[in-house]
Amino acid sequence: TYNTQISLRSGSEAPLSGFYVLKEEEHVPTESSLEYKLLGDGTYEVKGIGTCTDTEIVIPSEYQNRKVTSIGYRAFANNSTITGVTIPDSIKSIGEEAFYKCTELTGIVIPDSVTSLGKSAFYECTKLVSLTLGKGIKTISASTFSDCTALASIVIPDGVTTIETNAFDHCEGAKSVTIPKSVTEIASTAFSYTYSVESFTVAEDNTSYIAIDGALFTKDKTKLHQYPL
Repeated sequence: TYNTQISLRSGSEAPLSGFYVLKEEEHVPTESSLEYKLLGDGTYEVKGIGTCTDTEIVIPSEYQNRKVTSIGYRAFANNSTITGVTIPDSIKSIGEEAFYKCTELTGIVIPDSVTSLGKSAFYECTKLVSLTLGKGIKTISASTFSDCTALASIVIPDGVTTIETNAFDHCEGAKSVTIPKSVTEIASTAFSYTYSVESFTVAEDNTSYIAIDGALFTKDKTKLHQYPL
C-alpha cells in the first residue's frame, strides 16, 4: 500500500508526468468556448475568443456559477468574422481595444450596467451601423469609436459628462450628433474628420454647449466648437 502526497505551490506551472497545473486565474477553453479569466473579486472576465467559432457572440451573465463582469483588453481584437455581440447586464466594464478592428461587426447595444468603456474599444469597426450606448457610461474615452465609418448617427445618452479626444473621429457616415444635458466637456478633436455631419443637436438645458443652425458652440457662444460642412 502506498500513500503518496503531492504538494504544489499556488500558481505553479511546473510540469509533472501526466499533469498540467493551472494558475488560479486561467481557464482553458473547451470546445466552442470563450476564454475566461478569474478576477480577484471572484467574478470572471471574458479574456478572448477561445475556441468559439460563432459569428454572433453571446456573452453569458454567469460562468461556472460566478458572474461575468467584464470584457478584457483586446478580447476580440482583429476579429474579422464576428457580426454581432450580445452583452448581458452583468457586464460593468469593456476594456481597451476589446473590439478593435472587428471589421464585420454591424451593431452593438451596450447595457446600462456598463460604467467603464476603454480607449479604442471599438476602433475601426468599419461596418458598425447601429450603436446604442447605455446610461451608465460617464466618459466616452479617447478613440473609442474612431474610424467607425458606417455609423449613421451618433446619440450620446444622458449621463455622459465627457467626450474625449478623437472619440468619434473619422466617423464619415454619421449625419447627425445628439448631445444631452449631462455633457460638460467635449475635446476639440472629439468629432474631427467627421465631415458627413449635417447638424448637431444639443439639449436645451445643457449648461456647457448649444447648437445654433446645426453648429456646436460653447454655451456662452464665444467659441465655435464644430460646424457641419
